[in-house]
Amino acid sequence: ERGVSISSNQGSSWHDPQNLNDLSDVKISGFMNGKSLFYAYGSGLYSFSGSSWNMIDTTQIVSLVEGISGRLFMSRQTTDPIEGIGGLYISDNGGNDWQPILTFQNTIDTEYYFLPHCLSSHGGTIVAVQRALAFQTFTDRYFIYCSNDNGTSWHSIETTNSPSFVYYADNVFYLGTYGGGLLRSIDDGTTWI
Repeated sequence: ERGVSISSNQGSSWHDPQNLNDLSDVKISGFMNGKSLFYAYGSGLYSFSGSSWNMIDTTQIVSLVEGISGRLFMSRQTTDPIEGIGGLYISDNGGNDWQPILTFQNTIDTEYYFLPHCLSSHGGTIVAVQRALAFQTFTDRYFIYCSNDNGTSWHSIETTNSPSFVYYADNVFYLGTYGGGLLRSIDDGTTWI
């Protein structure tokens, strides 16, 4: 569950890269190979420069993608799921500074609180899924946010399915769900089949 290991022989053996102990106690949930850096994310955001890991951010990061021109998009969650702020953030300088795109203030007084879910990108199109949980009934709602201009403007649709991942391959965005099957979008996230 914690740390980073590297294999150079197709997974037959694994080792801690350069005996880097700085990530040995960090929960890592994903990786992203960017245009200029390799990233690890989970309990924070880290970049690998070829010889060492550098901590960029300390918040809980659920998903990370890179758009065109090296622009980074992050779906993150506060450490306080009740009264914190979660949502989508953008960085134009390799993750050193983040600007909010879509943020949701979670409070015990509101009907819903939002949890970031998953991201995918292709070219200038970004697809993000957010989960909304109702306090009173503990029911879920899911919203798919799409941008076709590299994060400048966004539109959203609601889905009744519970998404597990979103992925782009062969000119199609795919949306996996828990118990709801596999959906696909051939129009950059506008409609799902």
